[in-house]
Amino acid sequence: MASTATSRNRPKPGTAPRRQRVPPALTRGNERFDGLGLLHEQPGDLGVVLWRSVRNVQLWAGTPADRRARLFAGEAGTRRAGDLARLGLDPELQGPLSVIVSLLDTPARVDVPRLVNA
Repeated sequence: MASTATSRNRPKPGTAPRRQRVPPALTRGNERFDGLGLLHEQPGDLGVVLWRSVRNVQLWAGTPADRRARLFAGEAGTRRAGDLARLGLDPELQGPLSVIVSLLDTPARVDVPRLVNA
């Protein structure tokens, strides 16, 4: 029988294989993972964008200010703006979610009152 290991998951010569661990589930109250209630309230693509936005703000808020500059991937804001454009949002949602786009673009220079309002 041939080995199922690929070159991608084989350890490099001279190194010990890495142990794999399953992380614990993220839970809050009765939710199987944090934010599940939001996904139930707003199913579909919009719910996913809202859930991601909440997670982004939580991550930003829980990160020390001196470490926020490189918190999100370089194209995160552009990708989120594209998601919002594809959704064709109601203008009431477009404004607040655009604040999250700016958070993803420049996490070290966030207008905090505007973010709180969003």
